[in-house]
Amino acid sequence: MDLETLKISFSTHDIVLSGRSLSEIALALEDLAIRWIKPVQSRYGRVAEVEGALITDIEVKPAD
Repeated sequence: MDLETLKISFSTHDIVLSGRSLSEIALALEDLAIRWIKPVQSRYGRVAEVEGALITDIEVKPAD
């Protein structure tokens, strides 16, 4: 699986998502169509690989 990263910047924090097919997440964010985001537990990774976006890690850090 090729991992991608998506950085979401706010005035005080940056959020970095790691996973696959993150362009789907970016498009949904543009449409304000996401209620929550969380990484998939590793034991469910094989099921999530079948379709759609897959988030494996979320990092929150203070903005640069």
